[in-house]
Amino acid sequence: MTGMQILVVDDEVPVGELLGVILKSAGHAVTTVSDGQSALTAMENANYSLVISDLTMPGIDGISLARKIKSAHPSQQIILLTGATNSVPASNDVDYVLNKPIDPDKLTGFIAELAQVN
Repeated sequence: MTGMQILVVDDEVPVGELLGVILKSAGHAVTTVSDGQSALTAMENANYSLVISDLTMPGIDGISLARKIKSAHPSQQIILLTGATNSVPASNDVDYVLNKPIDPDKLTGFIAELAQVN
C-alpha cells in the first residue's frame, strides 16, 4: 500500500504530534497544524488524501473547518476526533467521527481501509 497524504489538525500540539508519529510509522506522509486557519492555509498549498481534525478548537472548530474545506474541496475525506460523541453536531461535511482516546491500531487499520476504498 502506498501511504496517504494526511493533514492532522489539533490544538493540543502533543496530541497532533503523537498522531503524526503513529501515522508516519504506518507509512503515511503527515503534516500537523495546531489550528483551523493553519489547516486552511495548508490545504491551499498541498493536496491531502485525508484530513483528521479535532472537534473542539479555539477559533475555527472542527465542524466549521470541515465546512470550509468541503466548500473548496467537495470530495475531501474528513475524520473528526472527539472526546464526547453525544456532543458532535450532525454535519454532511464530516465523513467519519472517531472517539478519543484513539487506539493507534484501530486508527491505522481504519485509514488502511479508507485507502483501499479510494
